[in-house]
Amino acid sequence: MRKLATISAMLVTLAVISPAQDSIQWRTDYDAGVKEAKTSGKLAMIDFYAEW
Repeated sequence: MRKLATISAMLVTLAVISPAQDSIQWRTDYDAGVKEAKTSGKLAMIDFYAEW
């Protein structure tokens, strides 16, 4: 019974967390992204990628 309760709690947690991932709105324009971060008081993450 305890195992069933643990699994059920984990499934409910995953169901609640997974929609939150859709709330990230990625920006591709650096200047617009920095301006938006400053006006909203949030941090900005800059991700660099290269295929060498």
